[in-house]
Amino acid sequence: MRSFPLALLAALLCAAAARAEAPAPPETAEPTADAKADETRAFAPKAAPDGTSAAPAAAPVAAPAAAATPAATPAPVAKVEAKAGDDEEEEGKGNDKFPLHMGLGLSNSASNAWLAPTSPAVNIPVNGGSSQVTVPGSNGMMQPNLSTSLSLSPSASIPKLADWMPKMSVGGSMSFSIENWFPAYGNGGVYDRQIRMSDFGLSLRMPGLFKEEVTGISMSPSLSTSIPLSITSRFQNKITSLGGNLGFGWRGPEWEYGQIGVNYSAGLRGNLYSQEASTIPCEAGVSLASSVENPLENGDLPLQYAREAETADNGECVLRGRQGLASFNNNVGASWSLGDHSVSTSLSWNLGFLRPLSSSPELSSEYATGQNFNENWSGNLSYSYKIPVDWDMSVSAGIGSSQSVFDRQGNLRFPFFDFFHPANGFSSAFVDLSVGI
Repeated sequence: MRSFPLALLAALLCAAAARAEAPAPPETAEPTADAKADETRAFAPKAAPDGTSAAPAAAPVAAPAAAATPAATPAPVAKVEAKAGDDEEEEGKGNDKFPLHMGLGLSNSASNAWLAPTSPAVNIPVNGGSSQVTVPGSNGMMQPNLSTSLSLSPSASIPKLADWMPKMSVGGSMSFSIENWFPAYGNGGVYDRQIRMSDFGLSLRMPGLFKEEVTGISMSPSLSTSIPLSITSRFQNKITSLGGNLGFGWRGPEWEYGQIGVNYSAGLRGNLYSQEASTIPCEAGVSLASSVENPLENGDLPLQYAREAETADNGECVLRGRQGLASFNNNVGASWSLGDHSVSTSLSWNLGFLRPLSSSPELSSEYATGQNFNENWSGNLSYSYKIPVDWDMSVSAGIGSSQSVFDRQGNLRFPFFDFFHPANGFSSAFVDLSVGI
């Protein structure tokens, strides 16, 4: 009776040894390899205590499974991963993307005022022609112009808190510029090479809010406002501006000869002011007869003289110029790109609504038209090259122009370049460097 358990135990040990030497079924090895592969991908960045990766430990197990698995099986997995990446990019570029971005732009431009006519030296005969006097030449209407601008555009992606929420982002814009490095009487600053700061713009964008599947046209609305930091806005007594924009865009498929895109946008903007005119403190006393009694009565040098009718309700002097109450903007553009190269052009038309003129008879002119709007348009043609680095960086060059739609004679201006009145400096050639972080 004691030998029976020993014989049974020996038989069980032999069966266990034979089972251990038998090869594993393929259906059990395949999920084991997948589990090890998933474990390898999930924990690959973690290092062992000796400084080496712990992932190679699974390699001996994964190798037999790869031989047992057909070669065509990974293809569906790859397609699913690519599709998931596309969905993440459309819905917000995934949660692993850093939501904060900064754009930097450095622009240098030279206006066509360099091309204005000059007057050469002239010899004037005197004393019956026996001698002559030379009148030296001058630069005439030529105004050397070279400007530089540094723009900052931070932005942040807003996370989606619900499935029904659209993709949204908030952005800002601001620039610092020197309108002219050379002295010229047409400079916009108070003194030469003055650094001027722009208003700080804020915007809420919803890119690709709606896309028409048949044509591929996408719609992107946006809202914007501004903080009046520039010297121009402060002199105009601007409080803020509010605006909305609706953009439409289409991009064709990527052919061998490049990709074409077109876009159109329309926007409406209104401005709010604390005063009904641009004002500056008056230091001179003004009598009822509209004449200055004593400009230096307070021992101060007056900054501005004004007649009584040109004095605002708060006692400040009204400056020339009219405030813009609202504007309607239209922009159409087209682009072509091939690899890192692209060419783009755009045309903008702006209709501005001005504050009505004063009804005071003493400020009226017999030639006043009472026109309370103005029209401006601008054209741009540029080439851009994307520098192959690890971050977004591109350099572009081109020509651009911004001027009124009609000249003083009522002739239509060419929107992309001013060929007839270069002294105005409406057109310029530029070179830009853009960096995205």
